[in-house]
Amino acid sequence: MLANGRSGLQRPTLTVVAPPGLAGVALERLLLVRAGTGQVGWALERLLASGIFPLVLALEPPRLDAVGCRLRRAAARGRACLVLVSRRQLGRIPAVVRLEILGRGPECIS
Repeated sequence: MLANGRSGLQRPTLTVVAPPGLAGVALERLLLVRAGTGQVGWALERLLASGIFPLVLALEPPRLDAVGCRLRRAAARGRACLVLVSRRQLGRIPAVVRLEILGRGPECIS
């Protein structure tokens, strides 16, 4: 819910200085959304279904078991791809591809 009482997504002001790992990314085409733990599923579903964002990346999301099927349908409607990146198991979320990277500690993931 926005401050004016309407629901929707609002483009935040984003300031990035020498972003690590984002070389070559057109920052004017990057939308950063920070949602509260209880709203991550809702926000992902809206972004995926919008048809505006071909790729939605969620870093360290909470467990999304309850909305997994809805996220898959939203991605299909919006012709989008959802990538969930986490150091822990994310539960039973339907996926076309799963990739697990095994290492010897947190320094192995960059």
